[in-house]
Amino acid sequence: MRLRRLVPVCLLAALVAVSVADARGVDRRLISNKADGIVYALPKQSPFKVEKASVEGLTFKGRAVISGTYVFGRNAPAAEEMHGSQEPDLYFIPDAASAALLPRWKEDGVIDGVYISNRDDFFKAVIAPGMVQKVKAGKVRSLTGPLTIEVEGYFATVICGMPAYGTRFVRVATPPQVIAANRHAETVSCKG
Repeated sequence: MRLRRLVPVCLLAALVAVSVADARGVDRRLISNKADGIVYALPKQSPFKVEKASVEGLTFKGRAVISGTYVFGRNAPAAEEMHGSQEPDLYFIPDAASAALLPRWKEDGVIDGVYISNRDDFFKAVIAPGMVQKVKAGKVRSLTGPLTIEVEGYFATVICGMPAYGTRFVRVATPPQVIAANRHAETVSCKG
């Protein structure tokens, strides 16, 4: 019982929160993660709440339905070599209304993309297996399309001076569209 009381106190000690409005007038709560020294902005209308602070970043709990564009594809060869990644990226680029709900790094208010942690679940719901294999084999460079999805949980961190975000896909909220492209996917963190 005593440990249950101590956990919320420790979490509060690890965070310092201040309310501010950004240039667009959106109310945000600034959260200073004492564990990693990074300040994050949490929109007041966000369905996400801080669950855990650590040196890896902030973990949030909550669910949201977000709209935007998904991208599954290979990065340009130079980016893959620089980052040591041979696996195609899967990320979601939220539209402005959805981005206004998401926590972010205070220093860079733009969310270039949110990585999907449970890729296989996303693939089963959105992309035909044959198309996934074509991207993995390099026969198609990338797949993209507009989509509305429900997500659960959220993670925010800063790696090599660039923000990185992640979430878990729950379900498709609108019928997916798949557009094959003969261009590389963009790298959404550690741009070089």
